[in-house]
Amino acid sequence: MTTMFEGNICPVCLSAKFEIVSELSTSGWLFKKELVEDVRSVALLMCAKCGHYMTDTSQYNKAFFDFLYPDDSTSDALRSKPRIYKEIIEFNLDYLNLHTSLKITDFGGGEGDFLKLLASSEDLHGVIDNMSIFELKTKKARTDKIKYISLDLNHVGTAFEKENIEFNYAFCINALEHLLDPRDFLKSIFRASNTFFIFIQVPAVDLLDINSPVTHLHPSHIHYFSLENLVFLMNSIGFKVMRVEIKKTEGVPLLKAIGRKTNGKNNTVHEYLLKEKSRQAFLYESIIECLKGPNDKVGLWGIGNEFRELFRRFSKIGALLNCNQLLLIDSSLKNKRFAGSVILPPEVAKNTPGLQTVFILPKAEVTRRSIKCAAFEIGYRADMVNDPYELYSLNTSGI
Repeated sequence: MTTMFEGNICPVCLSAKFEIVSELSTSGWLFKKELVEDVRSVALLMCAKCGHYMTDTSQYNKAFFDFLYPDDSTSDALRSKPRIYKEIIEFNLDYLNLHTSLKITDFGGGEGDFLKLLASSEDLHGVIDNMSIFELKTKKARTDKIKYISLDLNHVGTAFEKENIEFNYAFCINALEHLLDPRDFLKSIFRASNTFFIFIQVPAVDLLDINSPVTHLHPSHIHYFSLENLVFLMNSIGFKVMRVEIKKTEGVPLLKAIGRKTNGKNNTVHEYLLKEKSRQAFLYESIIECLKGPNDKVGLWGIGNEFRELFRRFSKIGALLNCNQLLLIDSSLKNKRFAGSVILPPEVAKNTPGLQTVFILPKAEVTRRSIKCAAFEIGYRADMVNDPYELYSLNTSGI
């Protein structure tokens, strides 16, 4: 028999009707003459309307939070898995690089491990003007160019706005699931700045391994987000969800999402330029991936504006030309030189030892089709000639 429960509000759909699913428990030791186990339990609920899982928030008073997070507690869960932070940077890089001046804040950023790693990244194009961390139990004032601000994320209200921290990029890494009311928290952030991006990462309930002894079901996790419900929550507040991903990293099931708050202006041009940068990055990464050995070569067919943009943006393209790992192919420009490299006619390039693949660079679809037909007539294998625009559409999640 299903037990219904009322008294909580679902942050996703705002329903007040829940089913009691189970009970989550945690314990600690009371150090008396003999060790005594101190057990705390909380009901696990499922929203009857949208299926969101959460614990009974009415049980979370100050004493319970102090039990869950003692003064001397630290979390090494992410610190001990460095690949997680690196993947967050990679996931956000296209959006971070839209800014020439970065003002970054991290909600629940702890001691600043992530921001320090981000600041040291050589892939950032912009300059980081300032960084700030909002954390409940911070003992720092300002070190490493980071401003540390004590703030209970469960009671943001107007306190966050009073701090008057300007930001254009926000991170909320494995913090949202610990909050009593994620909707109220995100609404407070939404009101605080005119235009910004926000990255959210939470445990992925969709990927929980039922066979693993390691569980993410714990009273410190108040909310358990599915991809669908996190996207719905962000959209309902006003964020435009730009990108999502759900995967395991170092065995940890993670759900990532990037949202954007705008000032309401038409951003079509902005979005087009962002997608262009993302496509360029995809092409560059595809080229690098094909060059696994010192004798491997990749051909770039169509030496026009698209190639010049690629050459300007990625300095390694020039280095690959110098060591003859990149071949420039163009019928109309054959035998001319670019940066010291001879541009080859397609029929000559085909016979180059070590040629692994050829990428067609022109953006115009009719030109790409024409190049493909010409390549097959000359004798290029079908699996050798690639359209990076088609590959991008197949291999990337939406931007």
